[in-house]
Amino acid sequence: MPEINVEIQIEAKTLRASVNVPEEPVRPLDLLPIFQGFSSAVVDAASEGLPVTCRRGCSACCRQIVPVSVTEAINLINVIDEMPPERKAIIMERFRDAKAKIEAAGLLTPFKPGKLTNMDVQRDVALRYFYLGLPCPFLENDACSIYEDRPLSCREYLAVSPPPNCSDPANVQVETLIMPKKLSFILYNFGDGVGNDGAKVIPLTLIFDYQFPEQPLVPGVEQFRNFFVAFKEQML
Repeated sequence: MPEINVEIQIEAKTLRASVNVPEEPVRPLDLLPIFQGFSSAVVDAASEGLPVTCRRGCSACCRQIVPVSVTEAINLINVIDEMPPERKAIIMERFRDAKAKIEAAGLLTPFKPGKLTNMDVQRDVALRYFYLGLPCPFLENDACSIYEDRPLSCREYLAVSPPPNCSDPANVQVETLIMPKKLSFILYNFGDGVGNDGAKVIPLTLIFDYQFPEQPLVPGVEQFRNFFVAFKEQML
């Protein structure tokens, strides 16, 4: 498995890393652990020395819409499938309950790709969802129960304003860490969409609404280089 050296300039910091990437054809899903580690490293570099206020037990953001890529959605479903039966049943019930409440609130249709046509509409839908108070199905005791598998959007969302602000985003400004570039945005476009509308970004609570085709096999080194090139171009 060849080793690839990566160097990225983030503000005044230089991030260097070496990753082992398979040469043989693999799915984007197989490279997800590499992308997750890369994302966490970029976030750590961007947040160093800044007053990040996120702490265990502060979970208001876990009641927001959490966007995930197709690759992450497949991974989360696999994570659930590998749980013991009793545990899986609890998690699946939470997903069913969340969908029922989203549907009762009239938010299923606005979530469809193409419906969120401008920022005002996006903000309105996001606030309506937030005030439903739906916890992420993986949230337990105000902590993420799948922390190592959490989506890139969760890794990149860090508050730098007082924690109480997060509980009322409609009336109080929530300041978040400014990322030079977000790897989640690259992952959204990394691979094919799903469904009749070609969705590439899916609300976490609705991942079971989609049928996911088998991901194509592409040489791992080629995939990683394409991902890294997209990240570098996003930084320009």
